[in-house]
Amino acid sequence: MKQTGLLKFAIIVAILFVAAFLMHKIGISELREIIGEHAIFAPLIYVVCFAILPIFLFPVPILAVVAGTAFGLFAGSLYTIIGAMINSVLMFYIARFLGFKAFSELVQSSKSKILKTLGKSGGKFSLILILRLMPLVPYNALNYACGLMNVSLRDYILATFVGIVPATFIMVNLGEKALDVRSGGFMLACFLMAALVALSSWGAKKLKAKNGDLGNNSDL
Repeated sequence: MKQTGLLKFAIIVAILFVAAFLMHKIGISELREIIGEHAIFAPLIYVVCFAILPIFLFPVPILAVVAGTAFGLFAGSLYTIIGAMINSVLMFYIARFLGFKAFSELVQSSKSKILKTLGKSGGKFSLILILRLMPLVPYNALNYACGLMNVSLRDYILATFVGIVPATFIMVNLGEKALDVRSGGFMLACFLMAALVALSSWGAKKLKAKNGDLGNNSDL
């Protein structure tokens, strides 16, 4: 039991240490260089990067921008979705191993309706979907939060897939168009991003108004 606790502590320290290292050493230009040096295996390298780097709190928007500039909209979106789904499952199980029970107990005293909803039993597809559609909700944090709380893998995977598809196309498109920030395409990409933020915020308000307390619905 003590050894398990030490292992969990070591994993958390390692994640934070690697996160600090990546924050200072890896950016858009570095990722593009790594992918560009291996043209044949570039898609595979990118998928592996997306599957692993977010575990260490690496900013997902950077990966999306790299996908847009390196592969274009459609191929970049496909590789991003594949990498994101692999990564989501990995982070879910890492979080579940690190402290599902301990964290769930802390949630019971939380004043946040969202946290309490994630902490209750039952399906949570709608809530996770809304959070996935909101670009302002950190991708990494939501992955770990769902793993730490009482969320079924089925609801988590389905909501994650449905939620990240539109956001992925918009963010990868923004990355592709960022090569020419004065173009009409870049302005349109920015507009679509703003529209996604507005639409997801509206959806969250409607969902909250419909259910009152976020925990009243079995799907929330």
